[in-house]
Amino acid sequence: TFIPLELYFEHRNYLPSIFLFLPVTNWLITKMEERKEIVFIPLLMISLFSFLTHQQAILWSDRQKLAASWAQNNPYSIRAQRTFAIEMESFNQPGLALNHLEKTIRLFPDHLELWLHRIILVCHYLRPSPDEFSRLLNISKTGFYDFRTYPLLESFINEIIANRCPSISSTYAHQFLDMLLLNKTAQIHNGPKRQIHHLHGLVYLKENQAG
Repeated sequence: TFIPLELYFEHRNYLPSIFLFLPVTNWLITKMEERKEIVFIPLLMISLFSFLTHQQAILWSDRQKLAASWAQNNPYSIRAQRTFAIEMESFNQPGLALNHLEKTIRLFPDHLELWLHRIILVCHYLRPSPDEFSRLLNISKTGFYDFRTYPLLESFINEIIANRCPSISSTYAHQFLDMLLLNKTAQIHNGPKRQIHHLHGLVYLKENQAG
């Protein structure tokens, strides 16, 4: 395929590329029988692709550089931007991760996925303000959320349950989940509703254990 793909989907190039190089190879073999000097063309191609492969191998061997390259080449990919933030945190650079998420949020202010990622980082390394909770509450109802990223939502609720997010109570968790039930995506499909009710149950279970 000639369509540029994200790193996440790059493997989809492998099979189509076969049908690009097979006819080229067949043409070269045919022409080499007529003109012997053409033998240098495949040698040049092998040298070129070997060099490019070596350069890619250097990039792929460095997770941080690879994530940065992916994010830079795909500025409108939320997956790429979040991957870079995750790598920054894994390299003990939470400040850079937060800055990058906030920069991405300015491009996608209504994407709840980014806000959830950010609030989890804030819970880990800072103290969230009440205004941040109110803003997240509003976005949970009106913002865009892809319920396929359920593990991120579950992580946020688990942070609250485990008391790892200062000043966020189980009451807020219930309010947040109630607002999320009003989200358009949850209204369309039953799957997201089941996910939210499951998380409500986890919060109630924790409250009963505490009581």
